Amino acid sequence: DISDLVRYEPGVTVDNSGRFGLTGFRIRGIGGDRVLTTIDGIRIADEFSFGPFQDSNRDFIDLDALKAVEIIRGPASALYGSDAIGGVVSFLTKDPEDYLGIFNKEVYISAKAGYNSASDSALGT
Repeated sequence: DISDLVRYEPGVTVDNSGRFGLTGFRIRGIGGDRVLTTIDGIRIADEFSFGPFQDSNRDFIDLDALKAVEIIRGPASALYGSDAIGGVVSFLTKDPEDYLGIFNKEVYISAKAGYNSASDSALGT
């Protein structure tokens, strides 16, 4: 998940809302709608909720599809607008050539399986 992405980045953490997943980045203690998150230069929607058990979150990014991640710490509102007061996390996804150029083929097939839980009880003792 995206919390593994910033594990060794000083001053950058990922907020976790418990049952609803990861809600966004926190840079130097500032989070929420004050840290801008973009994918290929396009702003992603802010978190929203419309009921006690219906909530959107930001842990939908597939790390295998990323080419690069740029983290700007501190105010970047002069470049990105008022929602970048705390900083910017910018994801750059891979191009089709990054997948197809591996073997110089016209087809790319991939499969992935995983398990993620807030509880570590499945890991045993």
